[in-house]
Parts: sequence; C-alpha cells; structure tokens
Amino acid sequence: EKDINKPIVVAGCVPQSESALSCLAGLSVIGVQQFEHVVDVVRQTLAGNAVQLLERRARPSLNLPKIRRNPLVEVIPINTG
Repeated sequence: EKDINKPIVVAGCVPQSESALSCLAGLSVIGVQQFEHVVDVVRQTLAGNAVQLLERRARPSLNLPKIRRNPLVEVIPINTG
C-alpha cells in the first residue's frame, strides 16, 4: 500500500526488468548494477525524492583466481547482475 506514508526503496532484478509496473510509480527504484549508489538513493528517498536508477552497463571482470575445494565440481555462471 502506498498510503503508509513511509519512504520505500525497491531494489534488485525484478524492478530492473519490470520497471513499467504501476506499483513502482512514485517509489525509489535501484537496479542490480547500481549497488554503489544505494546510500545516495536511500538519502534522497528519506528527503522525499523518488529516484530511479535502472541503467544497464558492462562491468569489468575482477579476474580473480578460482579456488576450488573439490576438483570434480565447477560453478558455471548463467547470468550476471
């Protein structure tokens, strides 16, 4: 309900992929690739502003080594975000 008069920040993959949902109108929304802006979005929301950060952009790989405890198990990423 939007009648509760509390600041709300909706974050994650669902608001990113379904940004046209009517239930998100007037709420602050942050996508999965804007995690470094969470504090700013919360501050703006507490100040009474609705913020929407949903842009998708490529991120560089961290190029960290994979350390496996079991050589018979491999983790295969199917999606990022």
